[in-house]
Amino acid sequence: MVKVFTSLVFVFAVISAGFLFVQNEKDTHKNNLRIYAYSSFAKSWSAGPEIAKTFEEAFASKVEIVDAGDSAIMLQKLKIDPLPIDLVIGLDQDSFSDENLNIGWKKIEASDLQNNKIKFSPGFSKNWWRSDFLVFDWAPLTFILRKNKINSPRSWDELLGEQYKKSITLPDPRTSNLGWQFIKWIVADKGEGGAISYLRAFKSQIFSAPPSWSSAYGLFQSGQSQLSFSYLTSLLYHRWEEKKENEFEAAIFSSGHPVQVEYLGIPNKCSNCELAQKFAYFVLQDQIQKIFLHKNYMFPVVEVSDKTDLEILPKVKIRENLTEVSLATKQKMLANWIDLWK
Repeated sequence: MVKVFTSLVFVFAVISAGFLFVQNEKDTHKNNLRIYAYSSFAKSWSAGPEIAKTFEEAFASKVEIVDAGDSAIMLQKLKIDPLPIDLVIGLDQDSFSDENLNIGWKKIEASDLQNNKIKFSPGFSKNWWRSDFLVFDWAPLTFILRKNKINSPRSWDELLGEQYKKSITLPDPRTSNLGWQFIKWIVADKGEGGAISYLRAFKSQIFSAPPSWSSAYGLFQSGQSQLSFSYLTSLLYHRWEEKKENEFEAAIFSSGHPVQVEYLGIPNKCSNCELAQKFAYFVLQDQIQKIFLHKNYMFPVVEVSDKTDLEILPKVKIRENLTEVSLATKQKMLANWIDLWK
């Protein structure tokens, strides 16, 4: 009887300890906003810490930014993380597969934008608006190159020229959504079969295709490559941070350019859902949009008060919706990419 009683006391103690651990975890998180973010938002030099500090001061809260890798990796981590995640920042238009939507997301209230009470920035398309995710910045995509080092290409065919051999860096499309945008762009211009043929010829032009945009662009910045697939707004970085106003330029294709649109979302598993809603709307304020502009080097969603430098960027034709690529086509194109390197 004593043994039974002792066992019951032990079991009760374990259950109580477990309950207290869970309760303490919830209490610890009570005044926190826990955010999953892509690496370029989470780093000390990026937009994330400054935005977090501004939000903390405005709402008397604590923001925890978790560096969760790129958008594809973030979503996989989100599925298995046992702790509450209040907000995910750094998704893009290729993140919304049925599998990812089935994770479950809260609708984000932003009626002022939908009712035109806040003015969109020039060039922003309402077609990028979603009711379940909030867009916070965007930028056209192209090749960035150094002036007077190599001619600026004006088409895919020109990029196959001898001067571009082993001179281009781009992120691997298997691990980077930006790299996948590169593949989608070719498919949109040349069709599936034409894109496969083109990539075979294009392989000889590639200097390196590392896993991430930052790695690919870093090779370009160090002078190891002459062109890099990146954002048109990368020109702002070189202008503002490096004070190199006339050293870099963007390739302009007459057929038009794809665009990267970045979103945040609130998962159903959020703990501080109301605070997450406040953060979502907070990022559309003029002050915060300027931080994205000056730290992320991306176009704002809403019109900001200071836009002088934006007006110096070259105007490009935007292809809002590239040809939708089925899962089967995506798998085929990525398999072809793998075959290129065998």
